Order: sequence, then structure tokens, then C-alpha cells
Amino acid sequence: MEKITYYKYDNPNVGVRYFKVEEGKPVLQIIESIQKKKGRPFQMGVNYITYMSFIGSWGWKLAESKNIKTIPKDKFERILDKMVLKFKK
Repeated sequence: MEKITYYKYDNPNVGVRYFKVEEGKPVLQIIESIQKKKGRPFQMGVNYITYMSFIGSWGWKLAESKNIKTIPKDKFERILDKMVLKFKK
């Protein structure tokens, strides 16, 4: 059985992102808020990124970073439900 871990990344220069991570598998990313830039990486939404992209961009300093923290599964699922409701409007 693979272990799934949930993270919240919060940085005023990048925004707020949530991740559902299972080693070696695609990572579900929720972008809840963003900084004011143009382009696909800076849009609110829900998408998949590769595990290597997660490690390279967000997870490479998990033990040291003050911006990324482990969160419980139910908090991740509440944020996902909230984003899905936004898309239905």
C-alpha cells in the first residue's frame, strides 16, 4: 500500500497551493490563490503535475521550508470540494 501525503504551500509571492502526493505517481495540485501574473502556471484551478515537477518546484526542501506544511486529508478534500463548486458557477 502506497502512502499518500497532503501538503499546503503558502507564500505571498506565489500564492496558496495544495498537493496530494503519492511517490512516483502524478500529483494532484489545487491552486487556490495566485499572484498577479499571466500564464497557465499562475491560474487558479485543479490539475495534475508529474511527481518530478512537484519535487523540483515545491517539495525539494520539505523538511526545511517554512512555506510547505503537511495537512490532513479532510482539509485537502474540503478545499477540493470548494474549488469544484467555484467551477460549477
